[in-house]
Amino acid sequence: MRRRRSRRKVPELLVREVKISSIAIHVSLIAGGRRGSRARSEASSWLVLNGIADEPVRDVSAAESTVSSRDRTESDESRSVGAVLQTRPVIVVYFGFPVSDFDRIWSLALSGELRYVRFVSEQPRYNKASVTSVSFSSVPEE
Repeated sequence: MRRRRSRRKVPELLVREVKISSIAIHVSLIAGGRRGSRARSEASSWLVLNGIADEPVRDVSAAESTVSSRDRTESDESRSVGAVLQTRPVIVVYFGFPVSDFDRIWSLALSGELRYVRFVSEQPRYNKASVTSVSFSSVPEE
């Protein structure tokens, strides 16, 4: 008797473009260290982009994207550039970029030219999904 091969389902991709309506810019500096040891400080910066998606995800169009800088890339094993963290009541997406790439996005935001975020992800499962591609621009992509 021959065994039937199970077919792997090709994951359906979700492509959404979010028109940004507001940008919140955050910078923080935290000092730390134990007494008697060398003092440390850690700086971080991130953007919170709020807007409306061109097509709803599970009947939700409001979107919030957080973009932050990170010092190291841990992408040797990961095949994603971000994650959909929730889909209700707002679509929440997180993207982490190396500092050099984050500075380009930061410049777009400060100059007022950051108007669109386009991301590609798997279909959300249990309200979460991996994001495989993201782009930021001043004009909508076609």
